[in-house]
Amino acid sequence: MTREQNETGKRSGSIKPGTRLNDIYEVTELLAVGGMSEVYKGHNIQTLDEVAIKVILPHLASDEQVISLFKQEASILNSLGHDAIVRYHVFSVDRLTNTAYLTMELVEGPSLYERIRDRPLSLAEAAKLISRITSGLKIAHERGVIHRDISCDNIILSGGNVEGAKLIDFGIARLGIGGDRTLLAGSFAGKYNYVSPEQLGLFGGDVHEPSDIYSLGLVFAAALRGKPIDMSGTHADVVRKRQAIPDLSTIHPAARSIIQRMLQPNPALRPKKDEIIDLLRPMIPTSRDPASRRVPVSAASRNDRSQNAPKQSSGKWIVLGCLALILGGGGWYAYDNQTQIKTYLGAGKASQPVTASGKSEFKLDADPNAAKPEPKPQAEPAKPVTPPDIKPGVADAKPPANTVESKPETDTADVEKPANPAADAGVQPETPKPETLASGDRQEPAKQPPAANDTAVQVAVTETDWIRQFAGGPCFFSHGAPNAPNSINIEGFAQKVGPFIEMERAFINKFGYEPTINVRQIADAQCDALAFLAAVPVNSGKATFMLKNEVLGPADPLVATLSGIELKNAQVLLVREDGTVDMLKTTERSSGGDGVIELKLAAPRKGASIPYILIAIQSDEKLDMTGSKDVFKTLADRLRKLSGKYSVTVKYFRQQG
Repeated sequence: MTREQNETGKRSGSIKPGTRLNDIYEVTELLAVGGMSEVYKGHNIQTLDEVAIKVILPHLASDEQVISLFKQEASILNSLGHDAIVRYHVFSVDRLTNTAYLTMELVEGPSLYERIRDRPLSLAEAAKLISRITSGLKIAHERGVIHRDISCDNIILSGGNVEGAKLIDFGIARLGIGGDRTLLAGSFAGKYNYVSPEQLGLFGGDVHEPSDIYSLGLVFAAALRGKPIDMSGTHADVVRKRQAIPDLSTIHPAARSIIQRMLQPNPALRPKKDEIIDLLRPMIPTSRDPASRRVPVSAASRNDRSQNAPKQSSGKWIVLGCLALILGGGGWYAYDNQTQIKTYLGAGKASQPVTASGKSEFKLDADPNAAKPEPKPQAEPAKPVTPPDIKPGVADAKPPANTVESKPETDTADVEKPANPAADAGVQPETPKPETLASGDRQEPAKQPPAANDTAVQVAVTETDWIRQFAGGPCFFSHGAPNAPNSINIEGFAQKVGPFIEMERAFINKFGYEPTINVRQIADAQCDALAFLAAVPVNSGKATFMLKNEVLGPADPLVATLSGIELKNAQVLLVREDGTVDMLKTTERSSGGDGVIELKLAAPRKGASIPYILIAIQSDEKLDMTGSKDVFKTLADRLRKLSGKYSVTVKYFRQQG
């Protein structure tokens, strides 16, 4: 059923209920009216099996081109077999009434358009939906079939559930293996809001598999927003809007990077179907058992707990989650820049400071068939740190996240980071698969910490502190600040999106509103830079990076402006995918104190997406930095010894191959 279904109460169909077609099917009721056809509910007279009957509108019944569309749809559906594609039964013409009709599987439920009009899909629902439809498209594309009209109207949710989503209306599809025929005499047939750039003649006008991926990306965005992105308008508007990736700031952060790639104007840069399915997998829950949820645990006790702890009941997990969110715990947030830098310098290999064991803060029940990892030595608990005088930052910035050294030895603070309590007692949270973990390791859930003292002091924690404190794994860094009441933008760096799904849940449970999380996926060799960023105040001053493009094409140069420079010395570092650090020179500063960077980057391999990190260091004193293997250790040591002010600014961008 499509959007036009809502109008069926205002008009009657061209066929009356009770009409028989070829003495095989009987029409029961009108379901929907479209531009070229009507859809009725009917049944097989002999077997009483219910079917959907698609009938050409009377004024088009003699149009050979429309008849050709119907025959083609029947031919296409007959060649496809997938649970996400509506099943075809028969195409025929009733000679008595001269009615051409197509019978197919009856899918009862709302269209996706109708469903999201009530409320947007959750991340898990949308991921299930897109993964299912992508699987169906994979079968269609393998048969040489390009749908060319994917939209929220053409996806029906059987029983109202995304698990039963069906792709319908292959009427304007093209059989790629049967020729390159364009339907409707070369005119466009399809919904303008969902068309791909190549359907409008851009990029050579070759409409192939990536065209469906683009349209599906717009469907994905609409499902999460509750309404489609406005991609329509005049013909000039429609073309212009497809020359760049649309604004995705309102999209769930965990899905934003996938949708961004699906909506690349250049079809060659869009992901393949198997890759989309793989990227969606971490967002789809595998169990609704709360006992399998991931629970952050103390860094000092993580190793011994993860190996031998007995499983807890679901009720205990919920209680522990609430406890972790409520208790700040005797100095949990007592930290300062110098302590952070000292901790970073004392670490062997750079990693997220709060992750002493080098393992992800998030745990899943271990696979019973997997071999048990060898236990690691327990980290020696550190003594409480008395915060020294904090050196001034450019804007009296709040110090960054706490580390193991600054964590007191107190049972009431044993749960080091906010856990993930159930947001609703009636709905259990979704549990991403193990591949969403930052480390990828599977471990037994942590042992329950000792009960908190009833007299424990509740510590008020700001959103900014909480974000810097969040333990996302061994290669993780996040920062952010409120921009309005109940509104905050978080920028998070990690290798995978899993920690950010957990972060969003915990943040909502802690502060009562949904954050906007901008996910920056990085390479393994860039983890050293994240450890450094976690040890210094980031974006605390007025300086900001402005990029001409945040997603570069293979031949695009990097053009960046560092504005708001406040201190005497400014040095810009470029962290490449392989961990190499380049010291970049800026051109003469403009009258406004801005520095401009222009750099030609080597073109990536075809289909690759390369992450880069720009870091600007400002200081009163000259740092004399040079690129080296331990550049961040050296830099941290020099910042620690500075007597004046300094600030750090970070910016992320990608280059597409």
